[in-house]
Amino acid sequence: MFNVIAADDFLFNGELGLIESWYKAGKPVELHLYQNGGHGFGLGNPDRTSNRWFDAFIHWLEVNKFFIAQAEEK
Repeated sequence: MFNVIAADDFLFNGELGLIESWYKAGKPVELHLYQNGGHGFGLGNPDRTSNRWFDAFIHWLEVNKFFIAQAEEK
């Protein structure tokens, strides 16, 4: 599981129960807790630390081999 959360999200409240349950179940989990970004942040907020979460997500997908090249599928 790949998680991105902003500390200033009104739904966060410092709770990491979902992350903890995945970790305890022995499942791969990555967490990025950003200083700011609010709830439902996107890519277009240059003044927020959460702006670059998508780069980290793409890297995580690549490292975990979730991207398969077309040539490898044949």
